[in-house]
Amino acid sequence: MRKFFLDAAFATWVQNLVIIISVLVAYMTLKDSDVNLRITNSTAFAQRYVLDKPSLSVSTAELIIAQYNTVQDAKKTITGYSQDAAKASAWDKLFEVARPMVLTKISSDSTLSGEYSDVASFFRSLIACVDAQVCDKDTAVKLLAGEMLAFYNAVCPYIEDQEQKFNNKDESAQFLVFLTSAGYTDQNAYFCRSQLNTILHK
Repeated sequence: MRKFFLDAAFATWVQNLVIIISVLVAYMTLKDSDVNLRITNSTAFAQRYVLDKPSLSVSTAELIIAQYNTVQDAKKTITGYSQDAAKASAWDKLFEVARPMVLTKISSDSTLSGEYSDVASFFRSLIACVDAQVCDKDTAVKLLAGEMLAFYNAVCPYIEDQEQKFNNKDESAQFLVFLTSAGYTDQNAYFCRSQLNTILHK
């Protein structure tokens, strides 16, 4: 037995085993560090969203308020809406009337369209970071997916108009792919639904 332990072949086997274990430990350490870095990057996005000046979260809130007020104005133009408000058909009619009004509101207000550009660029950067696996998706979803959905609903008529003007069909899809993969798959959660079914059934 002692001869076996002193054998050169055994020594080589031990050395190889030590190397393999060292490589595995190093790999797991790097993997853990990589995960931590991705989480840190997603968290940094959330901090930027709240803390940057001008505040992107405030810009999103202003866009949401503008969309909400416009939808309330749209209700006043629909005869008998208050009596039929509980019906799905009434909501469909409301959204049909309200979407062009939201588009006009954002297009005609340079402050709102500027806020749209700033927040859209931020969320596009977040999506790109997640797609590149530089940011952690679970953390990004937990911290910012709800904000992204609220932003998308506030501005989606404007996004769709910009897509047509500049022949770019990817922007809505970019938001919708991320949001549906984050679990937002209920059509009732969306103000614009023309591209949603296509995304859901791919």
